[in-house]
Amino acid sequence: SNLCSVILSAFNQAEPVPTVYEYIKPYIAIDDTIKNYIEQRKDWLTRLKEIEFPVAFFGSFSAGKSTIINAILSQEILPEATQSTTAFPTIIRKGSKDEVFVYYIDNQIKKYLWHQLCQEIGGKISSNLDTISDDELDNLGMRSDSIGKIRQATSQYEERTEAKIDTKPYNTLGQLYQSWDKLEYKQRKSIKVEELKDYVEGHSDALFIDRIEVSIAKTDIPDEIVIVDLPGLAVANQRHIQFTKDYIEKKAKAFVVCMKPKHLLEGQEIEFLEEVNRNNPTILQRSFWVINQWDTLNDNQQKEEEKNFNEKIQRYNFAITPNRVFKFSALNYFLVTAISNGSLNQTSKLQTHLTNLRKIVTDPNSLTQDQAKHLLIENSELKSFADFSESLFNYLNSTAKDEFLKDAKTELSRMINSIEKLLSPLYDQYKGSGVDLEEESKAREVNKQFGEFFEKLEQKIKKFAEEIRVSNESNFWKSTDTSPLQNQLNHKISELNREILRNELSIGLDTEGSLSRLPDIMERSLDLTTLLRKKMIEVIKDNFIKRLNSLLFELQEINQEYLPESLLQQLEDKLSPKDITMRINGLADSLLYAYGEKMESIGLTLQECKGNTLEERIALALKKYEEELKIFIIEIAKDINKYIRRSITNHTEDIETELLKILKDGKGSIFTEIYRKIKVSEAIAKETKKRTLINYCYSKLVQLRN
Repeated sequence: SNLCSVILSAFNQAEPVPTVYEYIKPYIAIDDTIKNYIEQRKDWLTRLKEIEFPVAFFGSFSAGKSTIINAILSQEILPEATQSTTAFPTIIRKGSKDEVFVYYIDNQIKKYLWHQLCQEIGGKISSNLDTISDDELDNLGMRSDSIGKIRQATSQYEERTEAKIDTKPYNTLGQLYQSWDKLEYKQRKSIKVEELKDYVEGHSDALFIDRIEVSIAKTDIPDEIVIVDLPGLAVANQRHIQFTKDYIEKKAKAFVVCMKPKHLLEGQEIEFLEEVNRNNPTILQRSFWVINQWDTLNDNQQKEEEKNFNEKIQRYNFAITPNRVFKFSALNYFLVTAISNGSLNQTSKLQTHLTNLRKIVTDPNSLTQDQAKHLLIENSELKSFADFSESLFNYLNSTAKDEFLKDAKTELSRMINSIEKLLSPLYDQYKGSGVDLEEESKAREVNKQFGEFFEKLEQKIKKFAEEIRVSNESNFWKSTDTSPLQNQLNHKISELNREILRNELSIGLDTEGSLSRLPDIMERSLDLTTLLRKKMIEVIKDNFIKRLNSLLFELQEINQEYLPESLLQQLEDKLSPKDITMRINGLADSLLYAYGEKMESIGLTLQECKGNTLEERIALALKKYEEELKIFIIEIAKDINKYIRRSITNHTEDIETELLKILKDGKGSIFTEIYRKIKVSEAIAKETKKRTLINYCYSKLVQLRN
């Protein structure tokens, strides 16, 4: 068809543009804004391949959307009744044969619905009920446990507040839980056209149906036109409501707002249209407005409804096209059309509504085919429906086609301009470049490699320092580290040779022995400072010293060939654990500044150690040292984390400053190393390929633009 060829022409013209973009992307710095713009336009280009022009039917409950669509198709396809309403997006196309497929939601959407319902229920009882992850939802036991907790939380809330919450989302969650693994919900299902009448709001599968797609063999609608019957905004499934909104705003080339008398533009539908008009008024330019069931009103009521409609249009500032407002009875048009082509007796439900024609003919049962054809031409309401259908499809085949082509050309032009702006400086540079390709290529490649390599080195160092600064790690020394230190100290005390102690304490005039020399002996023997140093180094080993080693490894891995040996040695020296070890040793000395005083204070209390023999007094004294130093270690441990954190942060800042200085001072040696390692033949090959691509791409863009 003409429309089909227009779309394919636009696609064929636009298709080379993303190819050009992919060619130049490795050679040009592209900021995120432009990159995102072009990537989004690539998606638009993909949609050009979808040679369909959808027209969406939108309206509130019982406005008669399905009847209008059936009348356009001249077939009983969609369910139509006052008690039923479209529950699922239903997409109708012309096909080689009549067939209907029901598509079910996939596992990911089930998980989305689960989270959505949990959040909705949780919002009603002010509790977080969405506590199960996507992976856990794959497990039946986890789902069962989760729904049990939700049931319990809901019951407790109702008992506590004596208020009943809305059970609809909870019942829906229960249905989702009960039917999660049903086989038919994991694939599409083929149904007969006549079965479609059962797929309305309240259908047992409603929660799991994604959409319904219908193919009709005998229809006058053009091949590329797609009719979409949208659910109203009052259906239970939030996903179907969002589908309706997205389709109107983003996909439909035209849409029909279906209304019924005495309920014109009201409820959620008018709120949505008002929002659409506020955000993007041009969308309403694609709209058609129909008031169905017009035959149910007398002349005065019709005038009143026309007045009401016009007032609402003005109130909401809807800029609609007057010749796109139609008033008719779709049912009457469908009936008369079926009589005129002799198909009424072939319908299952339509013929039961024949009495509705009494409003325009005295005896509907005696209406002949010729009389019906005459009515279609002469009756204003029936003619209004025919005008509506003709106007709608003419719009899709003319105005919508032109708008589409205009938009396609605009988007194409924008893409070309965006890419050309990126490409022009490089193209101009090559036009004025020197003739010594070998030297120029090598110099260009060395500069490029140097810039990238140096930037990566800097980024690694800065990222390392930033991670240390913002780290939440503050609990280096844990309670489990205190006990081993106490145990080591106790072990040293228990290992003291009692005979040597007795001998040293017995020297002098006092032959019974004196404990006065014991403090000096204990301070020399225990050496708590050394024990604390070793333990503090141990606790930062995994947390920090290993990270220093990792940073050195990461710097080397960027490109080992480009790091001069002298610079690598400086990096290794600066990232060795010796400096942080010295800091921690100094910190240990600082923390133990009161150690001497503690030992002295213990010594002053040794006179309390009474016993009949020196051995007994020594035993009591050692016990006192053990107990007092145990408490002393606990007190020290309280401040260790604060000081370790401060030492590591300060050391990191020093490392960052000094490493960056090493790199800055070593720029010349790095550049020289890269210049020495780069092979001229490879650089020339790269440069030649780059120039060829740039010249080709630029020429292609100029050709497309013209």
